[in-house]
Amino acid sequence: MQSRRQFLKNAALLSGSVGFWGALEGPIKKAMAIEPAAGSTFADAEHVVILMQENRSFDHAYGTLQGVRGYNDPRAIKLPDGNPVWVQSDAAGKRYSPFRLNIKDTRVTWMGSLPHSWASQVDARNQGRHDHWLRAKRSGEPEYAEMPLTLGHYSRDDIPFYYSLADAFTICDQHFCSSITPTMPNRRSAALPYELAVHGKLTADKTRFSIEFEAAKNQFGEKSAGAPFTVYARGVVGDVAIRNYAVSPGDKIEDSWALADFAQGAYHLQVYGPNGFFREFTGNADDPGAAIKLSYSQNAAPTGKLDGNLAVTIANSDGRRTIKVETADQSYGGGAQQRSIAPGETARVAIDTQPSHRWYDLAVSIEGSSSFRQRFAGRVETQEWSMTDPAMGRVETRDGKR
Repeated sequence: MQSRRQFLKNAALLSGSVGFWGALEGPIKKAMAIEPAAGSTFADAEHVVILMQENRSFDHAYGTLQGVRGYNDPRAIKLPDGNPVWVQSDAAGKRYSPFRLNIKDTRVTWMGSLPHSWASQVDARNQGRHDHWLRAKRSGEPEYAEMPLTLGHYSRDDIPFYYSLADAFTICDQHFCSSITPTMPNRRSAALPYELAVHGKLTADKTRFSIEFEAAKNQFGEKSAGAPFTVYARGVVGDVAIRNYAVSPGDKIEDSWALADFAQGAYHLQVYGPNGFFREFTGNADDPGAAIKLSYSQNAAPTGKLDGNLAVTIANSDGRRTIKVETADQSYGGGAQQRSIAPGETARVAIDTQPSHRWYDLAVSIEGSSSFRQRFAGRVETQEWSMTDPAMGRVETRDGKR
C-alpha cells in the first residue's frame, strides 16, 4: 500500500512519456491536493469520477490485490463439481486454475483476441452455472485457441501503474455488469445502503423448503436499495438448479423447493446476494422444530437506528423436547455460543460485529440433527465507512488469527 504522494512520484516514473504524464498529471495532482474537511464524508463530494476499463474482468487486473473480493473470496460460488468458480474445465474435461500471464516475459499481449460478444457471454454463463468459460472464450488466434487464456490474470509486477492507482484512490470490487450486453448499458452501479434478509424453513407438511427474500427500507427510507439474489440448489437429482430473483426496496418475495427433487430428500440451498451476502440451508424432512431468524439490532430509542450488531432468534416449536442450539463464528474468531431451549420457548443470541468491522459469518446447528445447518454471512450496513472483509484481506481478528 502506498500514499497518494508516492503514487504521484511512481506514476511519473512509470509513464515514460512526458506527453502522457503531462496530460494526466494536472487532474490527478488537483484531486490529490484537496484536503477533506474534518468530519466530512464521501457524501460531501461535489463530483465523483469513475474509471472503468472495457472488456476486462475485475479479477483479470486486480484479482490478486490484497483486500479485494478476488481469488481469495472465502465464499465464492461453487461449481457442480465442487470446485470454486474460477477452476474451469475445457471440453475434454481438463481443469485449469487462474494463472499469471507475465506481461514482461511473454507475448501474451498479442496472443489473446478473446471474444466479448453477447453470444460468448451467454454461453460462458451457461444459465448461471458459470462453467463454460474455457469453451466460450477461446482465443481468436488459431495457434492459441487451445490455451486457457481466459483464466490468465496480471499482478502488481505486470501493471504497477494500475495497482498504484488502486492504492492511492478507491477501488470498486463489487461493480458488475447489470446485464449481459455491450459496454454502454452497463454504466449503472449498485448503490448502498442494503437492509437485506433471507430466511428459510420447511413447509408445514415437510414436503418443501421455503425461502423468503426481503429488501427492507425501515432504516434508510427512500435511499434504500433493492437487491438481486441467486439461489443454487445443490444435490438436485442430475444437476445444480439455479434461480434468480430481484427484490425492490420495501418488498418481499417467497419461493420453495420440493424435497423430492433432491437426492435422498436432503435439501442444500445456497443464496448469494451483493457485497458478500450469503445464506446456506441444509437438512431434510426430519429437521428439528426450530425457526431461526437473523436480525439487525438497533440502538435504544429515540433514534432506533441500526447499531451494527446482530441477533439470532431461535424459536423451539417442538412440543416434546428441549433443543440444544449452537451459534458458531466461522471466519472472524468470535467463538461459539450455546443455548438450551425448552418446548415453546424462544432464545436470543447477541452477536458483536464491531471487532470484525461489521462483517459476520455464522453457522447455526442443533445437537442430534447432523444434517441440519443454517449459515448466515455478509456485512451489516449502517452507512458508516466500511473496511475490507477480514476473511479476504488477511486482517487479524479478535483472537489474533488471520
